[in-house]
Amino acid sequence: MKTKLFRSITLLLVLLLFLASCSRRTVYDDTSSSVDSDVESSMPDDTSDTEDTTDLPEDFEDTDFEDADSDDSYFADDDSDDRQDETEPAEEAEPIDFSYYPIVYPQNLSEPATYSVQRFVTRLNYKYAMLDACDDKQAKQADQCELLVGNTNRPESKAAYEMLTKNRKNNAADYIILVQNENIVINAVSDYALEQAVTYFYNHICTGEYAEIPSNYKLFHKAKLSADSGKIAGVNLGEYVIVAPKDKSFIYSKEIDNLVATVCETVGVEIPVVCETQKAQRYEIVVGKTTREVSNLKLSANTYAVKENNKKIVLLGDSDIATAAAVKDFAGLVGKSISKRVLNINAGLNFTGNDAAGKTDYRLTWSDEFNDAKLNTATWRRHVEEASAHDGGKMYRDESEANSYLENGNLVLKGEKDGNNFRSAKVSTSNSMNFQYGYFEIRAKLPKGKGIWPSFWSNTIFTQAYSEIDVLEMFGSSNNIHSTVHRWWMMDAGAGHEQMMNYVPAQRDYTLKNGELFNDAYHTFGCEWTEDYMAFYLDGFKYTEIDIAAENMDVFHQPSYLIISMGVGLLDIDPPDENTPWPALYQIDYCRLYQKPNVGSLTVR
Repeated sequence: MKTKLFRSITLLLVLLLFLASCSRRTVYDDTSSSVDSDVESSMPDDTSDTEDTTDLPEDFEDTDFEDADSDDSYFADDDSDDRQDETEPAEEAEPIDFSYYPIVYPQNLSEPATYSVQRFVTRLNYKYAMLDACDDKQAKQADQCELLVGNTNRPESKAAYEMLTKNRKNNAADYIILVQNENIVINAVSDYALEQAVTYFYNHICTGEYAEIPSNYKLFHKAKLSADSGKIAGVNLGEYVIVAPKDKSFIYSKEIDNLVATVCETVGVEIPVVCETQKAQRYEIVVGKTTREVSNLKLSANTYAVKENNKKIVLLGDSDIATAAAVKDFAGLVGKSISKRVLNINAGLNFTGNDAAGKTDYRLTWSDEFNDAKLNTATWRRHVEEASAHDGGKMYRDESEANSYLENGNLVLKGEKDGNNFRSAKVSTSNSMNFQYGYFEIRAKLPKGKGIWPSFWSNTIFTQAYSEIDVLEMFGSSNNIHSTVHRWWMMDAGAGHEQMMNYVPAQRDYTLKNGELFNDAYHTFGCEWTEDYMAFYLDGFKYTEIDIAAENMDVFHQPSYLIISMGVGLLDIDPPDENTPWPALYQIDYCRLYQKPNVGSLTVR
């Protein structure tokens, strides 16, 4: 009897415990949520530990965002891309097909924001055939919903921007994505956060075969900052600008971008990056060898300095790799200089470093600085060629030094006109060096005038299929350059050719601003070639990119050799005119190849 009673009591207790646990359990309906699977998998058991449910602006509802209050939303931390504090719809909503939406962005965007927006537009066009994109000077059509990117003049964008700025002062890493009156709003205060916002939208929302978003979608990304304020040498971070050379290299420019991102995510402030040609300001972080007096530091080989001098910070190395190491070390100080949620880098900062190559991801693996008396023909092969030119003439290239020679630390390719005929030059490493993956760059001053075609490019070693990477081409327009990628094939059925720039076709070229010409000064022209993409740079600024990770891209993963050439009077471009100066001089200061350890290959013969 006692045994039966004991069993009955035990079963009753188990049943009560089970019912109690069910009453405490929160159930998420995965059929009604728009959160991506990787976000859901990282959902904390107790959402009360995540930020933002109480930190949203008190007048959040007054901004006329439908269902934007935190009671109707939940938060998740997505560790896959270091994002925090996301607000998304918890209830099922009818999806909106935005494939027919025009994409609207602000006038007068900065260069980085322009690149972010145009790349985003092209991605959407390529995936969903959304072909209509314009800036906000174009009036909204009646009854037409829009995808608004950036702080446009539309009321939905303005309301979202006001929400960001009212929420907190340090908002450089925050952004908003939401649907309001069936318009899609993507907005941020800084260029950095706008890039994060459009990347998130594409990677997490544009995942399906169709362009759909829940009609009640709302996401407020409030970065989890490590510090509430920040100072350098006693001056608020927001007072500083980063000053870089006009012809900066990607090798340290990317570290400048990382520094900006680190400060944004640490203290919520975006430090502007300006060119050395701008008027000097009181508080500057000066990177590389600029025209600023504080850049005049003497350094030993393979060393760099991080130094504060009268409220100015100097980050300088004896090479581009060393300068990159200086910037990287300074960025590292940001995380190490926080105490009680205050970032403070003291005045008097002064240290040097060596072994710079060990501190950066890229290493200089091959280069020619063109400082010898004569061109090294064991490295550079002069090509002998003949091609048709305008007015029935010919363009000739030969092995002589007449049109390809070294002078004043430059490789000079000279273009000449001789009656109806023209002479120029082409040199390559086809007999001496080929490589796979890396960043390759020249610093050069381009010739001026119509009919002149300077270029810097690469070819794979000829097989039945090969690639061509045109880092730089100038088709006689002295303020405009192009970058293009091609593949070629030779089959029994005949030859074929395809131009492969479907990633950002609208941005294959770059035009200088303010009436500048490419023969006014030296610039850096480079390409970062990885297993996944090729990205093209002018003075450290990325202006176009192509995805090579897709199928049928094998030809873009074969070793290549470098080519520097100049065409003159060729039929493919407009003919020279009376304003074309002769001789045309293409002056190359250096040619360099950087690679990451154990990535790709390098063969030098």
